[in-house]
Amino acid sequence: MTHEDLRKRIHEANIRLHEVEAKYYDRIHPDIINKHERERTVSTLKRVDKIIKRNQKKALDFGAGTGNLTGKLLHMNYEVTAVDISKEMCEILKERYKRFIDIGKLTVVHSKIEDMTFDRNQFDMVCCYSVLHHLPDYLGTVRELTSLVKKGGAIYLDLEASPFSWSESERHPTMTRVRFVSDWILNYLTRIIYTRGARVPPLDYSMSDYWNKETNHIEHDEIRNIFEEEKFDYYVREDYYLYRTKIPNPFFYAYEAICKPDMSLWIARK
Repeated sequence: MTHEDLRKRIHEANIRLHEVEAKYYDRIHPDIINKHERERTVSTLKRVDKIIKRNQKKALDFGAGTGNLTGKLLHMNYEVTAVDISKEMCEILKERYKRFIDIGKLTVVHSKIEDMTFDRNQFDMVCCYSVLHHLPDYLGTVRELTSLVKKGGAIYLDLEASPFSWSESERHPTMTRVRFVSDWILNYLTRIIYTRGARVPPLDYSMSDYWNKETNHIEHDEIRNIFEEEKFDYYVREDYYLYRTKIPNPFFYAYEAICKPDMSLWIARK
């Protein structure tokens, strides 16, 4: 299979997945509505905002989904361009934030990255939250996104970790499994309550979540190299633990004490 064929298959898998998932997305990703994660995300965006020089408050949210970052940026008085490959996600964004569209503070663009037509050095802040694991050439995407950042502007990447990012011994497989199962049970129970018993149809992540393959996972050194090549004057990587349930999971605290962090983020200024 050629690289172009693989890219096309992954794009198509994501379009098919989110065509079904969009309606249920916020319900089946409880980390989005988890109080701790909401506060963490807002705090991170404020950190990024503070390091931007000559900030004109123009932001790009790439892979915006249902608006996890878009809504927060709008309430931080940013003019936001939200891009997503899913037509269904874009429709949710348009409906959810219609008043911001009406006053010219939000533009929703239905597009894959290869079709984006933005000028270089256009945005004060570029954000990409939990998106890169869906892409076959995530480094090419990072390079493209960095080119859109103005001089003095900043980029924020929040990254899903592949299950193969660390060895079994490093992650402590028993505790990882306990947390995974307990998260699933808690999410299942709260979803039944939250959706009043509504059934979520089967969802196939086998091709859309491309990093869930042993040969495909994030290379932080390569991301750092891109920031250096693109002349970013500041960059920092942070690893953290993601709360993956709507309500607290008591096993999480044991997991946190024993296992390495399961998520990473980068903040960089040009």
